[in-house]
Amino acid sequence: MLCVDEVHLFVHFGMTFRAEFKSLTPVLFSKLRVRGSNTRSSIPILFMTATCTKSIVDTVEKIVGFMFDKDSNIFWPRPDEMQHRQVLLDVQYSTQALHVFKKRTQSLLKHSSAEKYIVYSNNRATVDRVSNKLCEWIDAHGFKADLLKIVGTLLREQKFYHIRVFCRSLCDNIDVFEAGCSEAKRPFNPQLLVATSGAANAGIDDSDVHGVFRLEFPPSIIDVNQEKGRAGRRFHADPSSDWYLLCISLESYVVLLKRLHDTPAANKQIPYFKTQEADMQDCLTAFILPQHCQQAWMEMKQSNPYIPLSGTPLPCLDACAYCLGRYKTMFPTVVRAGIQSVFLQLYFGENPMKTRPTIDKELVDAIKNYPGSNRLLFGINSNKKPEPVLIKKMILMLLAAKILRYVIERKESTAGKFTMSVFGSLAFVSGDPTKLALNEASYWTLLPLKD
Repeated sequence: MLCVDEVHLFVHFGMTFRAEFKSLTPVLFSKLRVRGSNTRSSIPILFMTATCTKSIVDTVEKIVGFMFDKDSNIFWPRPDEMQHRQVLLDVQYSTQALHVFKKRTQSLLKHSSAEKYIVYSNNRATVDRVSNKLCEWIDAHGFKADLLKIVGTLLREQKFYHIRVFCRSLCDNIDVFEAGCSEAKRPFNPQLLVATSGAANAGIDDSDVHGVFRLEFPPSIIDVNQEKGRAGRRFHADPSSDWYLLCISLESYVVLLKRLHDTPAANKQIPYFKTQEADMQDCLTAFILPQHCQQAWMEMKQSNPYIPLSGTPLPCLDACAYCLGRYKTMFPTVVRAGIQSVFLQLYFGENPMKTRPTIDKELVDAIKNYPGSNRLLFGINSNKKPEPVLIKKMILMLLAAKILRYVIERKESTAGKFTMSVFGSLAFVSGDPTKLALNEASYWTLLPLKD
């Protein structure tokens, strides 16, 4: 038997920067295929992952040249069998993600030298920067903890070693950590792991991991599901003690957009690129404008798409940000007529914006400086200009509702180096480029509106 584990990574890396995955097809998979058939192999082949989607199945079929028998050869749970509700799925809007993590874990690290926490980021530079700051923070507070770092540039053997060291309890939370133990004699105790998501969001199975923190906007629901799955691996795990905290902001969303689109135009025509764009839109829907239990939504999203659904999973009630009522204060209620008036004036009025506005700076400033914007947009009876964070939250909400859209510009600044700009534009009704979504009632149903 041939087994391919963590096949979602096989797909992700195989379609981007790991050419060796695709090279397996001519040297391995094509030789195992029974001649004249694209569904039969000479030996059993097992593809495994805990997080799958229909697009992943389709991509695997394209990469390896086999077609799966969807009725009998795919073993994939229903939504109620995908539950992982022993871990709280929490969401917070902040541009100070590291401060949020410190606030969440400071008392926990002070009282326990056994509980572990993982911090995930989208890029290596952030991992390096955050790791240094956390080491300084650990030393300043005298925590009996150490930190490990895993990024994609490490050799495979180095990654395996670091994960093994993190998951293995090298010392117990006993006498060795009492006040009489000097720092020099204290054994190495890795309570914190800081890693890029792609390098270490799978394969970590440690019952001592109580919390997982994501520093930025996630690329996909699969990333969220994999990272969340690192916590709660104990029999008595519970949302009151085990958590996954996702930190989101307009700024980190824009950074992720730039990273996704920093690729030649030809690459944007491949189906996988469209899948990545759709994944980011799914995250906007799930974490900016959720309409029901986020745990149930993720279970539906990750369940078997080849069997008819028997119903929607029951809400968790106390294990996600939506059910706990976090969104009542996280994002503002808005005034539909005011938004329509302000945006139409900014884009098409007598004194429109002179250039296309960048979505996280120039558009924010234009809205802030629009006369009466606080009252028009948010129904706040004040002549003060609205806080920028309030405007940024509203922009994310309008992106999630597809009332606003982003436009990417990629320019070569120096030889081989490109600068990326993300502009904000009014979106059109799907399939009709003559109508603005701003003016269509159906596009406002997701938004929390003021009467």
